[in-house]
Amino acid sequence: IIGWLLDFILLNQSLLMSIIYLWSQQYRDSIVTFIFGLRFKGVYFPWVLLAFDALQMGGALPWHTLIGIVTGHIYYFLQELYPASGGPRLLNTPQWLYQQFPPTNGIRTSFGTTVLPPRNSSENQPTSAHRWGRGQRLGT
Repeated sequence: IIGWLLDFILLNQSLLMSIIYLWSQQYRDSIVTFIFGLRFKGVYFPWVLLAFDALQMGGALPWHTLIGIVTGHIYYFLQELYPASGGPRLLNTPQWLYQQFPPTNGIRTSFGTTVLPPRNSSENQPTSAHRWGRGQRLGT
């Protein structure tokens, strides 16, 4: 709606910035390295990109980037913060999507990540004629 009001034809940068904003809220304390080794926490990443876009545009306000941050924040608030504070969940997935794409056997967490249950020992047996063994874990 905001893109239509501001007469934007493409909203690809806004969509990308909303995804980056959601990532930055999920991984708030992750360290992000930006151009020339600038390091900061992940929660500041959308704002650093907004400042970088403003510098590239000669100081003008990059509306596409700002709209993406605002819409990402609205979604994050309605999906995560408001229900966590006791309010109802206002954004529900339509049932026809569950029918088209049935959920896996895992447990769904926020932002659509799936945690699979631990495997049984009987499932660890190889199903092919080859017995490759368990292998060695790297990095331990």
